[in-house]
Amino acid sequence: QKSLCEVGGVLFWLSPEGMVLYNGETVSLQEQVFGDWKHSQVIACGNNRHYYAMADLGPHPLADGERLRTMFVFDCQIGLWTKEDIASAFISMTEMDGVIYGLNSYGLVFSLNDSTSAENREEEFFSHIEFGDFIDSSPNRKAVSKLQIRLEVSQGARVAVQIQYDSSDTWVE
Repeated sequence: QKSLCEVGGVLFWLSPEGMVLYNGETVSLQEQVFGDWKHSQVIACGNNRHYYAMADLGPHPLADGERLRTMFVFDCQIGLWTKEDIASAFISMTEMDGVIYGLNSYGLVFSLNDSTSAENREEEFFSHIEFGDFIDSSPNRKAVSKLQIRLEVSQGARVAVQIQYDSSDTWVE
């Protein structure tokens, strides 16, 4: 029940089959969201554009006793899921004036999307996208033929895009 949320006219919830979207006309199962991980719990919140889902993906394979938690974000304007880096796992989330706040188990509150606090601050931000392997015999095989990037940056900011092919160690700008 903590995954149910309406954002931008789309209703989201976690079903036993996976993440589901309902836009008023069709129901869509988002099978690609969690991949092969078995999710046990999702808490979510949204503003008028983004749906934030903190997923508990079960025991961490490399850390004894710890759980793997990840934040997935759906952008309703462009229809794209992203996996976000997070500083803390949240036990609760809420929205106020378009800003999403998360509460962790230590009682600390974090702002997930407050752009006003990031203004006038210079910092480097690194992000990457990893595409799956091309499998010749798969009926769902896909190859990346083009990459569209949509960015909004402050005046004077610099953006560099680099790509690495076939697991080589060389990045090309």
